[in-house]
Amino acid sequence: MSARGCRIQRIRIGAGGLGQRRCGLWRIAQSVSDSKIRVLRLLSCHGILESRDGKFAHTPASQLLRSDHPRSMRSFVRMIGLPVNWAAYGKLDHTVRTGQSAMSQVLPDGLFRYFADHPEVSQIFNQAMMGKAQAQIAGVVGNYSFSDFNLIGDIGGGQGHLLEAVLAANPHLRGVLLRRLT
Repeated sequence: MSARGCRIQRIRIGAGGLGQRRCGLWRIAQSVSDSKIRVLRLLSCHGILESRDGKFAHTPASQLLRSDHPRSMRSFVRMIGLPVNWAAYGKLDHTVRTGQSAMSQVLPDGLFRYFADHPEVSQIFNQAMMGKAQAQIAGVVGNYSFSDFNLIGDIGGGQGHLLEAVLAANPHLRGVLLRRLT
């Protein structure tokens, strides 16, 4: 699973999982290298996929890696796997020692400068933030009382999905979306 995307995205398996359709993961696995089959086995060991008798099937966890899932985390997983993030993970010791951001060690000019120079990475990041927000909207709207407020600001709010949901659930509110222009 890399920034290029998850192969699982292209896999269609019947809702019943194993044995439902012959065109599932197993067919794709037969056409790929042994190293990729080992990755499928690793994913099944951790419950991301299901494996039985040399065949693989989706689980609820792997369904979240599909872009057509209503609570898809595919873009978020792609973002985590970006080389710039792996470079920052490698600087974790700096953060622990100094309390300073590892990302600032990797990108001294800042993340948004990097996004400006790498629009494909920026797109993955923005999609990840939108997907993450979509997954959190119900929890925020359902568990936080906005009754004491008249105006809500969503700073760095991307496309404004969270703000839109808060305003829909609280008709007395007005909202301001502040986001970076691209």
